[in-house]
Amino acid sequence: MSVEITVISTKDLKDVNLFTKMDVYAVVSIVSMIGQHGTAQRTPVDKDCGSNPKWNYSMKFNIEETLAQSNCLYL
Repeated sequence: MSVEITVISTKDLKDVNLFTKMDVYAVVSIVSMIGQHGTAQRTPVDKDCGSNPKWNYSMKFNIEETLAQSNCLYL
């Protein structure tokens, strides 16, 4: 079974650069609460976005259907 997640944006991140705008990416992983580890994926870098990056980036994860049906997954 596959799950598609779209990471849209975030707002008001703490700006850690003093002289330049930040280059920001997001990391997404799906893990189960019963100890099976998932894989992580990341968005492309939004360059010079500052504290309000936008991606609108879709990711596809393959998961076991039994885990999805048992509500044991965390994003």
